[in-house]
Amino acid sequence: MSPTLISHPPHESHPQVAQLLKESYLTHLQTLTPPLQFTIFCSSNYVSINRAILYGSLVEPSIAKTCLKYLHAIVNDGYLVFCGLVSLVVDELYGKMVDVCKVRLIWIVGVMVEVNGIGFGGVVVSLLRRIEGGEFGEGNLWLCYEVVGVLMGKWDVVVVEEPMVLTSALYVFLRVLGDHCRMERSRRSDELVRRETEFCVRVLREQFGLCLNMGRDLIRLLKDLSHVPEFCDIWKDLVSNPGVFRTPEFSDISVLYRRRTSSRYFLLRITPEMEVQLRFLLSHVKLGGQKRHQIWFARKFLYSPERETIISDIMRFICCAHHPTNEILQSDVVPRWAVIGWLLKCCQKSNAEANAKLALFYDWLFFDEGVDNIMNIEPAILLLVNSIPRYMDITHNLLEFLLSLVEKYDVEGMGMIIKGVSSAFGILIKRGVICSVEVLTSCTSLSPILKERLQKLLLSNNEARALKDLQPLQPVVDFTMSSVLNPTSDELQTSVVPRNAAEAAGISAPTVSCSSVLVNSECEPQNIENMIDKLGESITKSKEMRLLLLEKIFMVYVSHEGGLEAIDCSPEALAHNLAKQLEVNGYRLFDPVECPSNSLDGDEEFKSATDVVIRVFIFSQNQKILDMLLHWSRSSRPVGAHMLSYALRLAFEAQMACDKANLHAMDAAMPLLRTHVNAYFAFISGDIIVETVPSSATVDKELINKLIDRTFRSYEYMLSYMRDASSEESPIPLGMQLSTDLLSCSEWKYRRFGVLLHAIFSHLPDLAAGDEHVMRLLVSQLEQRDLVALRINLSLRRYSIFGECAETVLQLVRNSSHWDPIEQHKLWNLIISELPLSNFAVEKLVLDVFCSADLDPTHHSLSVGGILMLCSSCAPTPGLVGAVMLLPDDKFPDFAAAVLANWVASNPSMLFSSIAEFLDKILMKDGTIQIDWIKMINQSAVLYLLDYLGAMDGGGISVLNKLYANLSAIKSKLGWGTDVKALISVLAQRNASQLKQIWEAYKDLYNEDLIKQLKSELAGNLQRAICHWVLDPRDREAVFVNEALKKKTEDYKRAICHWVLDPRDREAVFVNEALKKKTEDYKRAICHWVLDPRDREAVFVNEALKKETEDYEVILEISCAKSPEELLAVKRAYYQRYKSSMEEYVASHTTGKLRNFLLAMVGTYKYHGNEIDEITAHSEAIVLHDEILDKEFGHEEMIRIITTRSKQQLLATFNHFKDIHGTSITKDDAANDEFFAMMRAAILCIKNPQKYFAKALLRAMKGLGTDEDTLTRVIVTRAEVDLKKIKELYMERNNVSLEEAVAGDTSGDYKAFLLALLGN
Repeated sequence: MSPTLISHPPHESHPQVAQLLKESYLTHLQTLTPPLQFTIFCSSNYVSINRAILYGSLVEPSIAKTCLKYLHAIVNDGYLVFCGLVSLVVDELYGKMVDVCKVRLIWIVGVMVEVNGIGFGGVVVSLLRRIEGGEFGEGNLWLCYEVVGVLMGKWDVVVVEEPMVLTSALYVFLRVLGDHCRMERSRRSDELVRRETEFCVRVLREQFGLCLNMGRDLIRLLKDLSHVPEFCDIWKDLVSNPGVFRTPEFSDISVLYRRRTSSRYFLLRITPEMEVQLRFLLSHVKLGGQKRHQIWFARKFLYSPERETIISDIMRFICCAHHPTNEILQSDVVPRWAVIGWLLKCCQKSNAEANAKLALFYDWLFFDEGVDNIMNIEPAILLLVNSIPRYMDITHNLLEFLLSLVEKYDVEGMGMIIKGVSSAFGILIKRGVICSVEVLTSCTSLSPILKERLQKLLLSNNEARALKDLQPLQPVVDFTMSSVLNPTSDELQTSVVPRNAAEAAGISAPTVSCSSVLVNSECEPQNIENMIDKLGESITKSKEMRLLLLEKIFMVYVSHEGGLEAIDCSPEALAHNLAKQLEVNGYRLFDPVECPSNSLDGDEEFKSATDVVIRVFIFSQNQKILDMLLHWSRSSRPVGAHMLSYALRLAFEAQMACDKANLHAMDAAMPLLRTHVNAYFAFISGDIIVETVPSSATVDKELINKLIDRTFRSYEYMLSYMRDASSEESPIPLGMQLSTDLLSCSEWKYRRFGVLLHAIFSHLPDLAAGDEHVMRLLVSQLEQRDLVALRINLSLRRYSIFGECAETVLQLVRNSSHWDPIEQHKLWNLIISELPLSNFAVEKLVLDVFCSADLDPTHHSLSVGGILMLCSSCAPTPGLVGAVMLLPDDKFPDFAAAVLANWVASNPSMLFSSIAEFLDKILMKDGTIQIDWIKMINQSAVLYLLDYLGAMDGGGISVLNKLYANLSAIKSKLGWGTDVKALISVLAQRNASQLKQIWEAYKDLYNEDLIKQLKSELAGNLQRAICHWVLDPRDREAVFVNEALKKKTEDYKRAICHWVLDPRDREAVFVNEALKKKTEDYKRAICHWVLDPRDREAVFVNEALKKETEDYEVILEISCAKSPEELLAVKRAYYQRYKSSMEEYVASHTTGKLRNFLLAMVGTYKYHGNEIDEITAHSEAIVLHDEILDKEFGHEEMIRIITTRSKQQLLATFNHFKDIHGTSITKDDAANDEFFAMMRAAILCIKNPQKYFAKALLRAMKGLGTDEDTLTRVIVTRAEVDLKKIKELYMERNNVSLEEAVAGDTSGDYKAFLLALLGN
């Protein structure tokens, strides 16, 4: 029987993926059968051969290793296609795979991780999704064990290349550990728990910075494991000792609480099959018909009590990872809250039910509107509300659980939790998910104790007190359908408030039920269609009749809570029909700015159809009207611009009215305000007549302010709703939408941009203040007179345009450096007008700009000029003076002195008082200056003060002179002096690990980088040698590569720096140097020496790749003398340091056949075993000889043989070459061009690397001059490998010791250092 990949019932069709893999395998079977024939595949065949290799590796154990060797030889995409195929197999076939194929699959995944295949992270994540919660079968536990083994065994690769895989695995294993700790004890289970615990603890201890990305659910999982000693210790450190995690941004546990967990983590705990079923249930199954789907789901995935633990994972997935579209939310598809209610009923164990409830409410505890999504908390509140009254036990249990969570989940963080839960209730009310909390607090079936606890919770937080203000965003009038159609006699008597009573009461008109004016047959819901039809007729009769009928339609529509089932009267349908009926008669709702239509209405904001729609929404805040506005907005109508224009004009007229002594006089100059106030009284009384309140009605300033504020809040609410309803992945920010609407308003006929600003920043500070889009619009549109008026208002502190958030201002200043110079100038004028008079910490802004790594005198000159004017406008407070005294002076050296000069002229007494306070902080008891402060003080500031006080004979000059003396002496105090011999004796005799300890100790002791200090104290060749030497070997090699890539002169002085690199990274550096070096360089030996060997090699490669005279020997040495693993490490170090692959740089610095040869040398992962094929060796020896004689040095066969065969196979081929032709392949002079010279050098390095390096040293010191590049490279890279053997061969061939030769060709400290490496 032929081996199979999967097992499936006979009645099921064979999966397409498995069929495709098998077909490709059969097609390429001959290719994968030894002896292997290597070829270059086109794109389509390349994918096919990858499928064949994967299938063969999985089902044919005899050729599995051969298949992967073949893959290593032909790969040209970094294993991208292969890893993609492996992920596909895991996602679609893993559940059906036979066990033996699963074992080989794990082996393949380990290989892909080891070779750093592109996409291996996705493969590991796919495997993680296959680990099922609550499943204790052998297969599932085996998979846990193997995946942990792969991650721990390949830790270094995963940390460097795919660090986020660690957080995904941490989430999975923290979750399943809770299950595994509770299963029946056995030796195997204990070993699994031990390995999982070891992995999780290692990730948390060593990579906690990555763990922060997991957000607040990390705490939820850790609390579930608090009974495990290892995690108990971690929990204690999180709470009491956060510094142990060495993560600056983690100051306390609240940092995690404030971070929302990404939905991708919740997908990890749901298998692909479960995800498909859940999404189908929540997207296609109708409410009422879900029962059979739920039964099937429970039998498939919740078949045992142990599986209940996965219900909490399903809860998190439904709440946080599955957000239905608006279309589904408005349909009769089963809602999320109903599925969650069913899942809670499935919980039989108390701990499973508690975890499920916690998963449901977890985001409530820390809810922040700026961070969290309302869709995450919506299912819980709907389940609470919709369970009344039929399922009161659910409402009671959930509410009791929520209140207990608030009180007990984190006692120390209870304040944050109270704020989070209150914020959750607030946003749910604000967005119209529920009308108010009264739906719970007024429920007679709910426990009075629970209702009292809920009210106490909401009133305990300041933010919760705003809930009462949020509730009027729901309809002011109680438009229930029962009150409209069946009013009581009492209601008929009291529903209409006499206008004279309203006038006498000012704003105290009561909130009552709908008036009997609406109770007539024309207003029946089923007659709305007739009313819409009559709308067209009314247009032809009179404008007033049309507005009356339009408002009547809206009044009936918003009064019906349950929806109009009898007819198609959805918000979208009504919006479409109304707009169509009006357009047929020549009027367009929400006319675009470019073509205003005044044929029916005259002034668009004064008694128009658009005006009616806006007012109905402002007064009712009805969800249906909001959906209609959303529909019109999606039809490219400027809804937001019209509503903002309405609000702005209303605010403008209100200001005019409030400026008058008598508020009665709302005359022709204020038509919109008059109409709005009249409509307000009509609305609260239930009267639909638009203009019946006399102009002499008593209207006070408080009422006007409330009406204006409500109008702007309605606009902000609409923008937020439209943003949340957007189907785009990155919806337009609110500030950008505001600026777009504002620009449209400024273009309308009677608008001037400057006039609008007061209302914008007074009523919409959360949207406008400090927003980059609004600020950019402001400075680009403001005329000079408006700019002056705005600056006057800012100086008088009538409003703020930058707000109170320091980070917002800092970000605005950073981004403004890319603006037009005129715009920057205007912005800084505004900053100078507001910030000096506010509580803003100007020193933060000064330090943020000057301490930025991107500060550039060319691009940031306007910003620095603005800060100069800002500082001059501010009082010299101690904090600001201290910041100026500590400014770096490398980019703008006299800036601090200029600021001090301005303060001396404007406020000298306060300045010197602040300077005295500053000096008190930095002077020690003995009167000297602390070293840490000395290094930071701005010298230009000190010199200016000395000159000024000297001229004035000031009393503080002695202190400043002492300060300047300290500044001048600092280098001598911190420097190494001139004791170079002592320096060499300390450093040259230390290995890489010892040098690393010295470097770390120096930094801890002096808080300064040793490399920078060495560069400031040394010069010339010795400087570069020692600076490179003290680097970590990997860093050293990477530095060498980079220097070589950029070098334009020859480099003679790099020995010491290269020496301390890891050998693999060191080789990478040499390759790069060889290809790019152009001129000499004398100063790098010691600086290279201190690098880690792998990084050192990377630096050498980078340097070599930039030489003008190509130095390809570096590449050959690294690719020929290194093992495949070492070469891979060099390439990885090269990428880490230079963010580019070694292959990419080789390709860009070579051409023709030489490029093909070198690319193959560094890009192929060769077999490193001892197996050889004598027949292949014999045939390939003939091929090599024939091509040498024919001078076909660019032929792919010659390149293929040298670059793809293992070292042992090539040695066999070279032996056959000598046997057949009587001469060594390196002695064959049949051809003698550059290409063959490189080929011959590669062959010699493969055959006998020690002999090759001995010859290289001889060439480096032969004749006049010395090739310091080669001399440095060989001694440094081979010192820890085989330098002793090289020295013996050198002595044997040249009758002089290597030490004598080096001493004769070098001098000074450079000679001393090389001899130290040679053993003297």
